[in-house]
Amino acid sequence: MRKKRFWTWLALGVLVVAVTVGSAVLIMGAPSAAPLPRPPLPRAPLPTTQGTTAMPAADAGTTTITLEVTPTSPADPPTTETLTATITPTTATGAVQFNDNSTTLGDPVTLTNGTATTTITLPAGDNSLIADFAPTDTTAFSGSISNTVDYPITSTPATQTTTTTTTLEITPASPADPPTTETLTATITPTTATGAVQFNDNSTTLGDPVTLTNGTATTTITLPAGDNSLIADFAPTNPGDFGPSTSDPVSLTEPALPVPRRGPNR
Repeated sequence: MRKKRFWTWLALGVLVVAVTVGSAVLIMGAPSAAPLPRPPLPRAPLPTTQGTTAMPAADAGTTTITLEVTPTSPADPPTTETLTATITPTTATGAVQFNDNSTTLGDPVTLTNGTATTTITLPAGDNSLIADFAPTDTTAFSGSISNTVDYPITSTPATQTTTTTTTLEITPASPADPPTTETLTATITPTTATGAVQFNDNSTTLGDPVTLTNGTATTTITLPAGDNSLIADFAPTNPGDFGPSTSDPVSLTEPALPVPRRGPNR
């Protein structure tokens, strides 16, 4: 009987040989090699039930600030005040803003060894002064506000005007024969007064005003014939310091020029 062989591969690497003998079929197979094990799949990490504990923030160091103002109040204007702020502890760094009520007094002043200082001329009236400290690092030091210093400034007194007097003297004395040049001298008291003198004959000005020199002003003029009434008007440079004044009138009579006589006709 003729034998026939058939080879075929089955799944999983099994070789099958079929031999036909007569009507019988013999099937032989060789087992394939065992499959390689699969690597385990990565597993997600299990959720932890323990939370992280935050470290508490360090407390900022407490500061105190004291304000001092010199000279002591009340003060007469104009007076320059010195404001000094002292910070405790002196290791604190930052700047101080000085204030008068709700008005800031200049720019913030940087601390130097725990102090900040400024100078200012305060206005007349009731002033309420404080100092406000702002730290450079708010995690290291806290801000603070000083005590309030009440600082009244008296009102500016009205300027006292010094009274002056003016005396007029004329040389030569009246009456004078024409034509005569008269010298008019005005003397102002006190001699510290500054300004100028206008000489007048009745309502007529005699030249330009003359500036005072050591309390006196002088001019020369030839007066017209007739009755002259001379005065000197003092005008101060600063009316707030010295008051004006007018001299008493000085009368001076100038005789008329004689009419020349004509001789007999010949």
